Parts: sequence; structure tokens; C-alpha cells
Amino acid sequence: MHRKTASVIILALLINFLAAWAWALDVKITGYFPSGYKSKRQARIEGGKFDRYGRPLKTLQNYDGTYVSCATDPKVIRSGTIFTIDKFPGIRFLACDVGRGVRGHHIDICVNNEAQSYELPKKAKLIKKEYVKISMNTKKSEVKN
Repeated sequence: MHRKTASVIILALLINFLAAWAWALDVKITGYFPSGYKSKRQARIEGGKFDRYGRPLKTLQNYDGTYVSCATDPKVIRSGTIFTIDKFPGIRFLACDVGRGVRGHHIDICVNNEAQSYELPKKAKLIKKEYVKISMNTKKSEVKN
């Protein structure tokens, strides 16, 4: 009986490990910025100060413990997915925006300005954590755990 219980526990741990590993995704990282000086061309590419749901963007440098806004390809990472990135331990990222140049395994992280977008790592491993329903209400800019 004891061996059977140990086998079940080991099997459960193995399944959990494989499930976590299966969600790991190698991605290309770029940065976009909601404010600061932008030419007309940059403004078309970078977009405005709000995500696709009309809520204010949250930048990496102003991380407040809730999340950092990211643009993703919804075919690969659907909007509302909260994830972590191995290069930024302890920071939660939220797929809440899309972009014309964001296709496939590509994450566009919201930063304060253009200079900070060049300081981001070029590649990283994304670990999917959970999916949350995002409200279209601009007053609710927080995503609950």
C-alpha cells in the first residue's frame, strides 16, 4: 500500500512538472512606450496611452505589484493571460494589447520611453501562469489575482 501511494505522488509531481514545462515559450522581446516625444510615424506604430480595452497602460519601470502591460499576438498568447518572464523574476505581465508588428512568438513590453525599450533583453522564456477576464471599463485598471 505504501509503494502505491508513493507512486501516485511521484506521478502527480511528474504531471505537474510536465504541465509547467509545456507552457514555457521562447519569445522575442521588444518594447513600446505610451508617452514622450513621438514622430507621426512612431505614434502610428507605438499607439496611445491605453490598451485594447481602453485602460491606461502600465509600464515595466512603474511596476506596482499588479502587472505590466504587454502586446502579444492573440493567436499565440490570448489577451487576458498573465505570465512571468524568466529575465524578470517576480514581475507579472498581462497580455492586454496587440500591435501590427507583434506576430507569433513575440512580446512587446510597455516601458516609459524609447531608450528603455532598447535596454530589454532580445529573447527570453515566457511561463504562462493564468487567464483572467479583462473588463472593458477604464475605471477598473487592476487585475485581481
